[in-house]
Amino acid sequence: MKTLISERLCLRPVTTRDFPAMAAMDSDPNVMRYLCLKSPVPTYEQALEEQHYILELSAPQGAGTWAITCRTTQAFYGWIWLVYLGDGKDIDFGYRLAQKFWGYGYATEAGRQVAHYGFSDLAISYLAALIHPLNLASARVAQKLGLSLTGTVDSFGTALDRYAISRERYVALLSSEEECTA
Repeated sequence: MKTLISERLCLRPVTTRDFPAMAAMDSDPNVMRYLCLKSPVPTYEQALEEQHYILELSAPQGAGTWAITCRTTQAFYGWIWLVYLGDGKDIDFGYRLAQKFWGYGYATEAGRQVAHYGFSDLAISYLAALIHPLNLASARVAQKLGLSLTGTVDSFGTALDRYAISRERYVALLSSEEECTA
């Protein structure tokens, strides 16, 4: 996996050294409120034991899970991924940030880097994101990146909104943004 750099962020492949920060994030009830719908929020210890799964996820060649870190301090903010969803037909665009990093535009900034890399370097045909209908902040991030609501899917026993964007739509949006700034 390639390390991706933006104005404020460094996105590098997740490693086991990220597991303690990821477990702290995953044991925060506010972070997990739309994710732990059928189960209690894990304790730190439980979350730490479960982190290995993120390295085992199936992903397109060159993709996977990146740690979102501060470009200057290398502080861990969260993670972002491009991985196969369920049966391997959809490529899931997902992210999670520690609560203290919400509201600063980091998810959108990281998302732009990953979407651009996925469409430009990996030639992925489309990205999808499954978002709980009440998770308005995640829906806004998806919309800022050009993903559109395409329907609802049952996932993990819960109805989730499915947002998606095709490579063609992404390229068209990018071209129109470049024309506006020229």
